[in-house]
Amino acid sequence: MERFRFNNRSRQDGETLRQFVAALRGLASTCAFGDQLDSLLRDRFVCGINNPAMQTRLLELPDPSLDDAVKAALAMEAAAKDASEIARAAGSPSTEAAVHKMATRSGACSRCGAAHSPSQCQFVHAQCFTCGRTGHLARVCRGGRTSGGQQQQQQPGSSPGSNQARGQGGRRKKTRRGRAAPGPGSSSATVHVVADEPQIFDVWHLNKLSSVPPYLVSVEICGHPITMELDTGASVSVMPGKLFKRTFPGVSIEASDVMLRSYSGQLSQVQGWAQVSVRLGDREAILPLYLTKGSSPTLLGRNWIHSLGVRLPEYQEAALHVVQDVPSLLTDFQSLFQPGVGTFAGTTVGIHIPEGTRPRFFKPRPLPFALKDGVTQELQRLQREGILVPVKTSEWAAPIVPVLKRDGRVRICGDFKVTINPVATVEKYPLPRVEDLWSALSGGQKFSKLDLRDAYQQLVLQDAARKYVTISTTMGLFQYTRLPFGVASAPAIFQREMGNLFRGMRHVAVYLDDILVTGTDDGDHLQNLRKVLTRLQDAGLKLRLDKCMFLTPSVEYLGHIISQAGLAPAPRKIEAVLKAPKPKSKKELQSYLGLINFYRRFLPNLSTHLEPLHRLLRDGQQWAWKKEQDLAFQRSKELVVKAPVLVHFDPAKPVVLTVDASAVWGRSRPVAPGSGWSGTPCGVCFSSASCGGATLQPARQGRLGPRVRGPALPSVPVGPAVRGSHGPQAAAGAAGT
Repeated sequence: MERFRFNNRSRQDGETLRQFVAALRGLASTCAFGDQLDSLLRDRFVCGINNPAMQTRLLELPDPSLDDAVKAALAMEAAAKDASEIARAAGSPSTEAAVHKMATRSGACSRCGAAHSPSQCQFVHAQCFTCGRTGHLARVCRGGRTSGGQQQQQQPGSSPGSNQARGQGGRRKKTRRGRAAPGPGSSSATVHVVADEPQIFDVWHLNKLSSVPPYLVSVEICGHPITMELDTGASVSVMPGKLFKRTFPGVSIEASDVMLRSYSGQLSQVQGWAQVSVRLGDREAILPLYLTKGSSPTLLGRNWIHSLGVRLPEYQEAALHVVQDVPSLLTDFQSLFQPGVGTFAGTTVGIHIPEGTRPRFFKPRPLPFALKDGVTQELQRLQREGILVPVKTSEWAAPIVPVLKRDGRVRICGDFKVTINPVATVEKYPLPRVEDLWSALSGGQKFSKLDLRDAYQQLVLQDAARKYVTISTTMGLFQYTRLPFGVASAPAIFQREMGNLFRGMRHVAVYLDDILVTGTDDGDHLQNLRKVLTRLQDAGLKLRLDKCMFLTPSVEYLGHIISQAGLAPAPRKIEAVLKAPKPKSKKELQSYLGLINFYRRFLPNLSTHLEPLHRLLRDGQQWAWKKEQDLAFQRSKELVVKAPVLVHFDPAKPVVLTVDASAVWGRSRPVAPGSGWSGTPCGVCFSSASCGGATLQPARQGRLGPRVRGPALPSVPVGPAVRGSHGPQAAAGAAGT
């Protein structure tokens, strides 16, 4: 099916060449083309380019590579567009005249400029206010202007009367002024229109005559982030109809007789229009969006500029960024996304086994019939890529554990816990805490997620260490040449190398093979993303394009949904909690509590709610599931479902620490910055701990409440957010609240 989609992929309307190449690479990443990848990509690119003239030129090239074909196509496209624009501009007295001249399109009506025959035009008896003759309108007049220079149109069939205004040229003329409205029957600019005549909006687009790249603006349309080109020459905002239908399938499209006119005077009928909700910064409005036929840029015109309150001088400095789009960025770093295993250029890694250790050899285990073919294919792939090499004999050998991945492929892991893990000297390097990762992403607007291909296996093993990671399979013995999964030291080694690679980078979080990038705005985000991709490319690493995400408003990361608003539990994790059955043993209860405690920072007073469940885990406690345990079990699920969104910690804001010294079973502490965007306190995290014994005795005797330990509360990830945020007196006051 993947190869079928690849071989049927053609360039779509409005799709740039770079976007087409990036789409082909994404489809090819799951096709396992192997050594034929580049040639098949080249063939599909040429066959699906959807431009006969360009296709003919590419076929004339002598055995081009994919890069040669793409460069040639880009050069031909740029040359054709530049030649067309220059030819149009050359036909006018000056650039300014070329912009403002309203020429008649070849084949259009010579009376009004619309797309019909002059013999069928309703303005055959209309009087021109430019030359005074009858039979055409002033906007297509080839004669001179009147002395007043006003170019307004007459309503057909009108006669002098009280509601007519006298122009400077002495003739009476009747006009009506279009008003800004979200429908197709009105204009967003001061446009003079003729009654019963289709409206014509001017849409200038001269960027190809300038070497300055376009200004790109990211707006939110119906909840979807869309990149538009800011164009003050366009009186309305437009988008290709095919792109709109693909992005907003549920939004209705209304018919419209509006015509769009380019700077050269060419007219084109719109496909329709739609009312859409638009958000830019803190401004939100319901605005009209006109849909064009064929390929065209997505333009943010003057009607949206006015409605969204865009102040151009400030906006150009603060929020407009001359940036490359993501497909162009992916093309610049295409080597990162090519098939095959990467080779980390930093250092080789070793496995340390004490001298005199007795080797351990295990025979291969029988495989499930359903996994045999997958294991065979994966072993062959690992051999082709040089990750595994066959050996005839070995003193060390571990059986394999096949793991079925989400995409249906099989991952082969050596069961090294029975061979080297018990005797090896395990390297130590701390994995980052979740709180540290969230802190690094604070202030981000959008997020890009990068996934390293085959993770550990991009690190080369030292020759002396390879004998320790021999695996025993039904196809024989194989030695790893790369760091394999299942080795006890592998996570620490990999995290250490990734930490060193990205050390000092702002708005970048790295947890093993998952990299998250953000920025204060789109420009900062793309700049950070380019730096990350540059470091990855220089290090010889590779990414999986099909598992990467770019500039998304929210992303799932380490079991959480992270967005500009803050953190929330991942829906699939919440679903796992809801589907969890009632525990029938202490072991099952421990597993369930572990799942709940993963989101403890979202759940206030958790220790109090879970006390009946924790009671069953005490030493000597008999298993007896009663009504209070059942209520606590259901309540814990409700807490997870209703978990609030936690804001990102901002060290620039004051911190409020609230302590609830419960006289029942526990203590709880919500931590919040002084105020959020609305001025009200926003939670950073919740924490709680169980109390018992001497801690609760004073409260049970009716005396003072239980002692509060303040920042020393055990198992609570609050310290990093609190320490350094207040003085000693404030700390004492907070602890005694």
